[in-house]
Amino acid sequence: MDQRKVGVIGAGAIGCVLAAKLSQAGHDVYVVDVKKEIADALNSDGIHLSGIMELDSRVTKALTSIGQLKQYDIDHIFICTKAYVLPLILGDLSGLDNGKTSFVCFQNGLDLLEILALRIDSRYIFRGAVNYAGMIAKPGYVDVTFFHAPNYIGCHRGAGGEAIAKAKEIASLLTDSGLETEYASDIQKRVWQKVILNSALMLTSVLTRLPMNQIMEIPETREVIESHLDECLEVAKAEGYDFGDDFRDKALQYLSKAGAHKTSMLLDFEMGNPIEVDFLNAKIQEHGEKHGLACKQNKLMLALVKGLLKHRNSNK
Repeated sequence: MDQRKVGVIGAGAIGCVLAAKLSQAGHDVYVVDVKKEIADALNSDGIHLSGIMELDSRVTKALTSIGQLKQYDIDHIFICTKAYVLPLILGDLSGLDNGKTSFVCFQNGLDLLEILALRIDSRYIFRGAVNYAGMIAKPGYVDVTFFHAPNYIGCHRGAGGEAIAKAKEIASLLTDSGLETEYASDIQKRVWQKVILNSALMLTSVLTRLPMNQIMEIPETREVIESHLDECLEVAKAEGYDFGDDFRDKALQYLSKAGAHKTSMLLDFEMGNPIEVDFLNAKIQEHGEKHGLACKQNKLMLALVKGLLKHRNSNK
């Protein structure tokens, strides 16, 4: 594939893995992170992947503002920040909307394309469902913990043939760079699958402070996950997404293999950062109640975690 100019917004685990792989494949990669110390580290030391992916890679340049990307005539922009950041950067992103640049949402959560479409030409916005994860040891150093290939990418609702062709091109770009990715005509269904897996596990992780493997190994907490999963699946079905009779068992197997590390939501909570709960469990609750579903367990656990957040934030 011809060399592309790629912008990666966010130098967390998802963004760093993406940037390292694309750079290794010969593309010009510009990483944006608002923290100067992170941008400086990437410019001086590059990106280093360990764990299931071993790679040392340089990036073309690390920047501290989205607006700086405008001078580089970027082909594709991957948004890899936490979901709650997206509404805050819409204005900056719209400044890069030149009619040909693609915007790919590589974030966790529901209804994010609808937010992005508020300011970006919807013909060129795409949704990714990312199936790899890792933990940041220090800026630019990522311990990659799993990659359940493939990733998926798809278009905004109602997109035409030109947008579909562009999505397939981006999928090939990622696959050729070592991150197997498929075009999905049903991308919203793929997004719901991942949201269900995250939503069924993450609140329990924050409330117990346990790593993922222990949550699934302890009978009492596994039972909580199973009932939470059932609620999430009921909401998805009401939204029109039926994953088949075997999906529940596959989901539990997937979560059981997640590994001996903490969820991203728990890590953010422990570091005093905002968490993505409003785009995961709160969205599950919103969509459930729209269909008359009480989602009692989700509602209770959501209230407990939001209470912990208020307590944590009041003690800062």
